[in-house]
Amino acid sequence: LAFLVVTLPFWPWVIVRSIAFRAKNTSWRGVRFNFSGTYGKCAKIYVGYIAATIAGLFIISAISFGIVGGLEGLNEIRQGLNSASQGHYPEETAIPDETEPAYEAEPEDEYEPADEADEDTEDSATLNLTPRSAFGAFDSEPISLNAWIGLATITFIFWTIALFILIEPLFKRSLNLFQINHLSFGTTPLTCHFSVKAAYGTWFRGMLPILTSLVIMSAIGTIAFVLWAIIAASNTDVAKVISVVIGAILGGLAYTALYFGAYIAVYYLRALRNNLTWNNAELGGMRFVSDMKFGGLCGIVLLNLFLTGLTLVLYWPWALVALTRYRAEHTAVLANGNINDFAADNLAQQNALGEEIGEFFDFDISL
Repeated sequence: LAFLVVTLPFWPWVIVRSIAFRAKNTSWRGVRFNFSGTYGKCAKIYVGYIAATIAGLFIISAISFGIVGGLEGLNEIRQGLNSASQGHYPEETAIPDETEPAYEAEPEDEYEPADEADEDTEDSATLNLTPRSAFGAFDSEPISLNAWIGLATITFIFWTIALFILIEPLFKRSLNLFQINHLSFGTTPLTCHFSVKAAYGTWFRGMLPILTSLVIMSAIGTIAFVLWAIIAASNTDVAKVISVVIGAILGGLAYTALYFGAYIAVYYLRALRNNLTWNNAELGGMRFVSDMKFGGLCGIVLLNLFLTGLTLVLYWPWALVALTRYRAEHTAVLANGNINDFAADNLAQQNALGEEIGEFFDFDISL
């Protein structure tokens, strides 16, 4: 965490420089791409969303521990009511002892039913005077401090996840728009815009593999519990060993399902965001089309994962090439007119701009 905080000011610089480097080293028909984004503009995105995250975490902490503090207060009230219901009253509320001899003077056998009725009446009268009759029974043990801390932690984690779901799509949308809207092909700028609703829709679609893996984990957990209950019912040593083995196997399957779901979700979400961004981008009247599909991408990702593990990470460069090839094959340009003329116009403008800059600085750039 300390390393992340110390290196935080360098993140916008790294992003800007990497995008600018890739743009300057990418060209088509002699026309280079350019990137005009600055450190300040990128830093505003990071600072804004980091400030929103910190503020959100502060509010979540206040709410979580505030709720727990309120529940702790109710717990103290409950303990007080519990003590009161057990008969801890002032002496003035006790039933006078003068009534007892009148019952003791009569034969025990003859008045035994009446004594039970009187005791019930006496008990009911005593209960009617206590808070127990209004608030119910409070016989449970008081909740420990560790339990309250655990409840606060669970509440904090839940709302932190909700905060991440709320902020992350907005942050990635701002970062993608910053990147595309500061790119240009020669002297023609790229433009891109898509709604916040589309960003959230893309995010939730990208999380479907993880949700599917969670459903599979729940199903495996249910099966494991049922099998464990059936086998453990025999109460033999062999059954105990079998239940442990089955639990280990099903636990491994559940973990594997979650791992593959998360791994696929990362690349699937990138593909969906790539489709959303480029399908809403324009370049001088030309539009882009990106149609990466879940099936094809999933096949490449799983094959890359298998071969990378089989070769002890040596296949990783070829895995990146395969993903890049897939993205390129599923991205196209819808030209409005002759794309060669468009490239020639930008090349001429780029050469003219370079000559003007060279004359301004008195540089001899001729060969």
